[in-house]
Amino acid sequence: MLAAEDRVLVTRWVDGTPLSRVIADGTRDDRDHAGALLLRLLASAPVRARRLHGDPHPGNFRLLPDGRLAVLDFGATEDMPHGWPARLGPLLAAGRDGDATALHRIAASADLLRPDHVTAPALLALLDPYLEPLRSPTYRFTRAWLQDQTRRASDPFSAASRTQRRLTIPPRHLLLQRVASGLVGVLCSLDATVAVDTEVRHWLPGYASAG
Repeated sequence: MLAAEDRVLVTRWVDGTPLSRVIADGTRDDRDHAGALLLRLLASAPVRARRLHGDPHPGNFRLLPDGRLAVLDFGATEDMPHGWPARLGPLLAAGRDGDATALHRIAASADLLRPDHVTAPALLALLDPYLEPLRSPTYRFTRAWLQDQTRRASDPFSAASRTQRRLTIPPRHLLLQRVASGLVGVLCSLDATVAVDTEVRHWLPGYASAG
């Protein structure tokens, strides 16, 4: 997009390699590079642009010949004038460190659950696999890992599914949840190895200083 007014939107054509092609037959370097750029885009946007791209699927991204990432389709975005929610960094840090008590307390203060409906151990057990990428310098996202998490969360008789149904995600956080799920899905499709902890540490206030 070049310019926008109330009644006029000016766009231009962007050449590049679609992310779907990288997923289909990209080299290992291309996969990791695309994954790193996508992670940085979504981690840094609320800080740098005060807005979050809300539709991270492969059709909305291109790898440019000079190595940059082109981003398409800003029809679904969220205005974030204050950047990331203040409790998100400490919440992720508590989960990263396996501190069930702090994780539960922060989640309750952010209205993500009622303390009498979800116990601290149950919350940590639910989120623990999703927080694993924060516990090492780099993490490789695979489709097999995603399939395991999907089966665990979708089984109506599993402990994870029962805990998930008891959460109370405020409507204002639904797009954030969608973006996180979409990002993980693309990273798994790319089979990308990325430095999640490094990006989160850089862009989310309260993450590096917690613990």
